[in-house]
Amino acid sequence: VMSYVQLFDVDAGTTVTLGTTVPKYSLGIPATAAANIPPSSAGLEFVNGIKLAVTTTATGSTAPATGCDVNVYYQ
Repeated sequence: VMSYVQLFDVDAGTTVTLGTTVPKYSLGIPATAAANIPPSSAGLEFVNGIKLAVTTTATGSTAPATGCDVNVYYQ
């Protein structure tokens, strides 16, 4: 079962509604696997701020059955 890390470009006061708010980027991670994106290669610009969620689909709202460790590099 895949898990998806959804990244949102929103400020601290903005509420993200999973399944409704469109993520700026969604990264699929296969079960029992890992995914790494070096900070310099991603080329993602977040103007307002970063919020993230881990779900079972790329734009969904259901949390995966197994937890996911996420490390974010920010410049």
